[in-house]
Amino acid sequence: MIVRPAQQDDLPHILAILEQSEMRADDVDYSRWDGVLLVAVRQSEVIGFLHAMPGRPYSVITHIAVVPAHRGGRAVSKLMESVELLLRASGYGNWFTHLYEKGETLREATRHWGAYESPDPGYLYKRIL
Repeated sequence: MIVRPAQQDDLPHILAILEQSEMRADDVDYSRWDGVLLVAVRQSEVIGFLHAMPGRPYSVITHIAVVPAHRGGRAVSKLMESVELLLRASGYGNWFTHLYEKGETLREATRHWGAYESPDPGYLYKRIL
């Protein structure tokens, strides 16, 4: 598996992953993403993606999703590792994300990765510098 920056040709795959993960909103234009958009690719197939908005004091991970057939593998860990490397190299020291009710896979993966759940349920954060 490789993780790389998303390209225009990856957008249909990202939309399909959003649909399969029940994360796609009908009224949102997903044709353009600002910030960092990474995809996880296994055997030429986009199996997951991560979107983050770098910033201070926190960078925000807005989306992370993997196709159901590949959940439980290493895609989430590889995506998290890659975005942290990019953020750290750019001088950003912290990230946080909001967990949706269906985000148990992400909750476990990010805890394993060293993130902490905030006192306000549903938010995870991590200091990376």
